[in-house]
Amino acid sequence: MEERAGELRRWTSRLKRVHSMARPLVSSVHYCLPLAFLQFSHDSLRSDAMDEVDPISLQEVLEEILLMVDIKGRDEKTVRHVAAPNYTAVKGYYAARSMIMFGRRALYGVYVEIRDDTVFHDLKTLGRVVQEYLESPLQMVAEQEVSRVLKVLSEECSSEKSNELDCEEHLRNFIAHSGLSKKLLECTLREEVLLGYREDCIERVRRLASRALRRGDT
Repeated sequence: MEERAGELRRWTSRLKRVHSMARPLVSSVHYCLPLAFLQFSHDSLRSDAMDEVDPISLQEVLEEILLMVDIKGRDEKTVRHVAAPNYTAVKGYYAARSMIMFGRRALYGVYVEIRDDTVFHDLKTLGRVVQEYLESPLQMVAEQEVSRVLKVLSEECSSEKSNELDCEEHLRNFIAHSGLSKKLLECTLREEVLLGYREDCIERVRRLASRALRRGDT
């Protein structure tokens, strides 16, 4: 029984992968970061973390864990649980899974262009994402940032300038600009401007979003 309990505990450790994957996505909703929201929602589709744990399998494992008891004594019996569920991890898993599914539904509901796993979309779509999916006290700030980016980048995309700035960005500046700091962005011109994160900056964006949620910085 002890061996089986150890196996189940190791299985439930997979919940942390789902929670870790959702962290930057949760941050993008909390701080109203529309481009990051779509990028991280797409990233969740490429991860196998959600496939490793599903709600039905989790329920079965929890039921098995709760039934693992060691009963001793004759007249006065003592009951000891061989293993106990980590309810904090379980609650975190369900919250994370809900957020990931929310992001995926949003991604399916708008037009995006995927290039080398980077999400590109027009500024109109970005504004729609802010209005329909990212309602928060920072929503107005994000709407203003989308308008600012449209003015700044339209000319640069037309001239086909390349963004040669480094990806280093201060957290406060990243949040203040709704994740749309110029140095992190790449744009192309089709019939209209398409905007996405620079491929070499996406990991930096993910770290910034995760750190903001952990520290509560604004």
